[in-house]
Amino acid sequence: MLDLLGYATQFPDIKEELDLRFGASRLRLSAKTAFCSTLGFALQDFLLAHDGELPHDISELKPFCRSQADDDMLQRYELLHSGNIRDYPQTEPFIAEKDAPRTGQYDAGFKINVFGYSYESFNIAGESGTGDLHGLPTERLKDPRELPSPAADRLRRQYPQ
Repeated sequence: MLDLLGYATQFPDIKEELDLRFGASRLRLSAKTAFCSTLGFALQDFLLAHDGELPHDISELKPFCRSQADDDMLQRYELLHSGNIRDYPQTEPFIAEKDAPRTGQYDAGFKINVFGYSYESFNIAGESGTGDLHGLPTERLKDPRELPSPAADRLRRQYPQ
């Protein structure tokens, strides 16, 4: 959950519209970062439960989200590939923002892979960044049958095939 009051205290001297836009952009970036982490974990769990098969529709990730995600939030993102994760490089992005901003002074577009997310910020400084999900190592997602218990047992019970 985002700390809105904490964000408000970071910008006590808002005097111009530019200050307000910058503060709002930082809040948007934080919200998107949190949601991309949620989607990344949901993708990991989905892949483990489906023997590495990618979802056919972004809405299939909803039951796997660890925090609340409504349909409107999910529909802001799109799947980039189909098939099995074993057919793609480890760093391949599988989810991206639909209509990610390409212009504007303080916007960012996110892409999500199995092990984290990346974003490209569209501002004067040209900032970009990445984030790790601190999830399962690559080899475990490549072959879910080799997952150690209790993670494998929990996922197999929760999402039987």
